[in-house]
Amino acid sequence: ITVLLYSGTSATGTPVQTLTAPRSIIGAFSSVANPALANGSYTARAEQVDTAGNLGQSAPTTFTVDTVAPVPTLTQPGAGATLTTATPALSGVAGTASGDSTTVTVRIFAGTAATGAALHTLTATRQPGGVYSVTAPSLPNGTYTARASQSDAAGGTGNSTANTFTVAVVAGG
Repeated sequence: ITVLLYSGTSATGTPVQTLTAPRSIIGAFSSVANPALANGSYTARAEQVDTAGNLGQSAPTTFTVDTVAPVPTLTQPGAGATLTTATPALSGVAGTASGDSTTVTVRIFAGTAATGAALHTLTATRQPGGVYSVTAPSLPNGTYTARASQSDAAGGTGNSTANTFTVAVVAGG
């Protein structure tokens, strides 16, 4: 069995790799691309020649290689910020690569680390240019840590830095 791998979404042009694999007694075969394929879209087509010289071809199959998770940021509130509002805006920039989710999840934790159970889990929709923003529910005075995360179609998840901030609302002010 010969497997032809093409760059892009069609099985035309010059293959980027040509793989060969023996067929098992039940007709199955497998092969591994070597060297590993770079991120991008590819189309594969299997071919086999019978003893009479007839060429059989599979239908082309298109797939995507995606080994890079999104890289969302959390820019507001900044690390070390002291806020005088109990309902701060949490914002940043999300990944915009093909397959990156348009949903960003922002988790708020009590204390100085993004560990344990989150006090609040908020979702924001990525806007043009990748920006996102979500408003936290009312937080009592104290120290909090927030972290944004974003997934992609390949199952990768990227996290922003964890930003610790303080809510210090002055009573009566």
